[in-house]
Amino acid sequence: MRILKDARGFFPLLLALVFFAPSAQAQEKPIKLRIAWTALDIVQAPIWMAHEGGLYRKYGLEVELPFIAATSTALQALAAGEVHLTAAAAETVMRGNLRGAPFIMIIGALKKFPFSFMTQPEIANKNQLKGKRIGVTRFGSLTHTAIQYQLRQWAMKEVSIIQAGGVLEALAAMKAKQLDGMLFPSPVNTMAKKAGFYDLFNFMREGPDFLTLSVATTKPFLA
Repeated sequence: MRILKDARGFFPLLLALVFFAPSAQAQEKPIKLRIAWTALDIVQAPIWMAHEGGLYRKYGLEVELPFIAATSTALQALAAGEVHLTAAAAETVMRGNLRGAPFIMIIGALKKFPFSFMTQPEIANKNQLKGKRIGVTRFGSLTHTAIQYQLRQWAMKEVSIIQAGGVLEALAAMKAKQLDGMLFPSPVNTMAKKAGFYDLFNFMREGPDFLTLSVATTKPFLA
């Protein structure tokens, strides 16, 4: 799968962490790091794979992996020093940096929107989206950016964009017919297919090249 191949872009995170290894190995105690992950998807799985495989500890790092359900919230935690690194939507990191936030994007991990646009079974083409309710995790999120882009490509303006919360909550809303469409990452898109929803548009296969996922930290942390 393309998404599995692109997910390997997160493995440079390990190389970045090696910069901390010499000082960590010179100490009796490992260096403690908190690395946030922000979505229940396969793209961020290598963060956990490295933890489960003992790779962080191998390089003298004691890593905690808190889950923070949105990039905007994760970046607030990053700015407050509550985490040292976070997976984050690249656009949001850059926007914050331009506004004066101390963020630095150290890794660009994915150049596609990692979503499938799933719709109710009766919506089988883009023209049937008129007047429908489309979910995003929250306004300003990567799902919001992706669907705004694609709706412009389709010249489709007559839709309602609704904040649906997390992807599992959005899937429940789809099942309850509170939403007509939603962008789901893998593996939740597979769950949506099994529930009978239609894969209207696969951003990984058909979407634009767009730097979406990154690993971010702060200037003070790197100083």
